[in-house]
Formats: sequence, C-alpha cells, structure tokens
Amino acid sequence: MNKLSLESYEKMADDYAEYVDNKPWNADYERPATLSLVGEVRGEKILDAGCAAGWYSKKFLEMEARGVVGLDFSPEMIKIANHRLKGEVKGSYNFYCHDLNERMDYLQDKTFDKVVSSLTLHYLEDWSTALNEFNRVLKDEGKLVISIHHPFMEYLVFEKEDYFRRELTTDIWNMNGREVEVRFYTRPLHEVINSITGAGFLIEEILEPMPTLKFKEKNSKAYETLTKRPQFLFIKAIKNR
Repeated sequence: MNKLSLESYEKMADDYAEYVDNKPWNADYERPATLSLVGEVRGEKILDAGCAAGWYSKKFLEMEARGVVGLDFSPEMIKIANHRLKGEVKGSYNFYCHDLNERMDYLQDKTFDKVVSSLTLHYLEDWSTALNEFNRVLKDEGKLVISIHHPFMEYLVFEKEDYFRRELTTDIWNMNGREVEVRFYTRPLHEVINSITGAGFLIEEILEPMPTLKFKEKNSKAYETLTKRPQFLFIKAIKNR
C-alpha cells in the first residue's frame, strides 16, 4: 500500500468507520452490488481482503459464514474491526494487519471458499502478489469478488491526460468537516482484466450497477449521475488453476 494512504486511514479511522456505514456510495451502491456477486456464504470460510472497519466481516458472519479472516494495512482499522465484532456475532473470526503487497504465509493453501476485496486493490501499484495469493488460499473453484474505482470514471473525474498509463492519483476526501488526502493508482480496463486472468482466474461476471432507490433519497443529484456514469467496477471470478 502507498504510505500516504496508510497515514490518512490511520488519522481518519474513527470518523471513517462511522461515516462510511451511512455514505450512499458505500451503503446504497457499493455494498449491495458486492453482496449480489458474493451470494450465499452459509457454512463457508471467507477472506475479507481490505476489511477496513469490519463491516463485511460482520455481515458475512451474520449470513452464517463458518469463519472470516480480515486483513487491512491500517492498525487502527483492525482495532475498530475487532471492537465491532466482539460479542456481536457467531462464528470464528481473526483480523490481521497486513499489506497486500506482501505474501500471506500465515494462511494455508486452499483454505477459503471466497475472497472478497472491497474498494482496496486500487491502492496497490502492482496487483500480482495479491492476486496470486488470493488464488493460492482459495479452494479449487473458489470465488473472487472485487470492487474498484471504475477506470472510465477515473479518466473523466481526474482529467487524466493518458488513459493507458498506470498513475498515482491524489484525491481529497471531506471527512466530518476536515479534508483528508488519499492516494490510489489509476489503470486502464485491459490491465484490470488481464491481471485477474493472468493470476489463474476465469471472470464470470462484470457488474456496472445502478444505484438503489435509498441512494436517490439521500442524494438525488448523484443518483442521476450514477444512472448515466458508473463510479465503481465489480468483478466476480472463479479459480481455474
């Protein structure tokens, strides 16, 4: 992960955990779409790669997953995730502070039924280690579900001069009245697709969802924009080697 984004998440961890659960882009756009691709998790073991404050980890256990392992590069986020789940859910869970640029040697081969990575991979310059590790820890024919910034959105919103260049981009978030600088990498669509298939996955579904009606109630202007231009890209893939 890039250093500035780690510092930003450490500073805003408490505000982020509270804010993101109600922010329409997450609560009423990204999360419903991701969950639609994840599907049934009852009895399954899930890797939540980029777990942040633990919303998905808790949700999967509420959906009767057998167990969840959550990874995040922010120690503060891991603390919040542990606090969120403590005494609240059935099923086993463990959280680890982990940089997805590094191998997950503490996780055994073919352990997980699904890997879910929500709005995380765009913080990595190179996806190869993360995707190869996802493949390694998944059972045969296990599923990978990811959401990322949509490459077309990044090109338009950040006015990139070169769509095809992988580039470190800076954005300013307003977090409870204070500005936080966050950096992530933009890349073209073909690089997203080829990185996934090159790591031994077969893509089953690509989703560019419509926002929910709840989103419209919270922010009608943004709702109209999202009905014409996607913000995030969602991919479901199966391990095929």
